[in-house]
Amino acid sequence: MKKIKKFLVFAAILSFSLLAFSSGAVGTSAEEPLKLTLQEAVEIALKNNPSIGLSELAVEKAKLKKDQLRYREKKVEEQDEELRQLYGMSITKDFEYEYSMEMGKKAADMELKLAQLWSLIHIS
Repeated sequence: MKKIKKFLVFAAILSFSLLAFSSGAVGTSAEEPLKLTLQEAVEIALKNNPSIGLSELAVEKAKLKKDQLRYREKKVEEQDEELRQLYGMSITKDFEYEYSMEMGKKAADMELKLAQLWSLIHIS
């Protein structure tokens, strides 16, 4: 019985020591530090910077807003042309409509320019 206990204690100590030395041996192999040029470091930083991604999304959103306004204006023009062909009359575009379309275009254009400027500021 004593021999079995001694053997189990010896086996436990041996297995723990082997485990400790083997994990230390794996950790001792030092990896070479990553060597980058300045250009590569800047590219990695820009790629992983979340504010750059947000700036790009803001530019894309502003472009889509401009496209949406152009599409809406085109649809109104198509409906106006269809009414003119079918009934000989057209949609009366009042001052409010013209003003809101013009202001919408200017606002979308300004939003796009600001988003592009903001993305340039983040990059530089």
